[in-house]
Amino acid sequence: MIPKQQRLSDKELKKLIELYDSVKRNGTTKNLIRINCVIVWGKGWEWSIIEDILMISGDKIQSLREIVRHRNYVSSMLANLERKLRRELFLVMPETEKYFSDMLSPVLLELLEKYPAPSKIISSFDEVRKIVGWTEDKVNKFEVDVRKSIGIEDEDGIYAFVIVSLVKDIKHLLEEFSEIEEKIQSLMEDMPESKNLMTMKGIGLMTAATIIAEIGDIERFDTKNQLTSYVGLDPVTIQSGQFSKNLHISKKGSKVLRKSLYFLAVRLVRYDKRFRDFYKRLRENGKNPRLALVAVARKALEIIFHILKTGEEYVPLTS
Repeated sequence: MIPKQQRLSDKELKKLIELYDSVKRNGTTKNLIRINCVIVWGKGWEWSIIEDILMISGDKIQSLREIVRHRNYVSSMLANLERKLRRELFLVMPETEKYFSDMLSPVLLELLEKYPAPSKIISSFDEVRKIVGWTEDKVNKFEVDVRKSIGIEDEDGIYAFVIVSLVKDIKHLLEEFSEIEEKIQSLMEDMPESKNLMTMKGIGLMTAATIIAEIGDIERFDTKNQLTSYVGLDPVTIQSGQFSKNLHISKKGSKVLRKSLYFLAVRLVRYDKRFRDFYKRLRENGKNPRLALVAVARKALEIIFHILKTGEEYVPLTS
């Protein structure tokens, strides 16, 4: 698929050349600039927008960005494995979902790795009691349900094999996920701006890491509108004569950051009066819930811009 192309304005081109020359003189081009594709086209310059146009940062930010994106990748793999495990259990032991809503529960994973079929659970139920650690009443109900399971019979042991395989993959990825978060936490210790970001209720360590990693050096942006456009939360306006309408956001820039900001918006509406009131006004004016949350995310990004630019903490509304 050929990526969409965007012509650089004279101002953007001048800024890019000055920036490149500056870091080149310092001998740190490799670590400070990340350009997906720059093309010389006739007398002008164009670049292909693949995911990021330009990422300028020091080694720490670059490393943080890499590990944050890897965390998202591992998280998506875990979610996929969780769905597959739920499907297999629904086929073989649908009753288990009544007792284990979380497919990543350590107790469930240990149980399934050792006893991945109803017959194996029943034949070793004394051990099962030790693993689950439930009350006598609950464990007895579980035994009755497993004995009367309406799941398909796994005569060839294929479903059991698949379940054990999925459990092993999940346990491996959970260990890796824990290591990834430790590395992120270690990197964030050298980034004091993270503490200011986390004064906003709803921004935890991982959200702060995503914001810092994906934005990079805040000094690249002179205004909050530039940052909003970079992230892709700026509205696309259609104009025809006297008619003008905002149809949707541009969705340029980092998908990772947009997704993180959207979920941040959900939390802010729940826990922060400023954003809750803002969301209510939008809904009362006819905005649908999704578009209202996008607007909240954009407002949150504007405040994040201020926090990063000034080094100030977030001050919530008290009344």
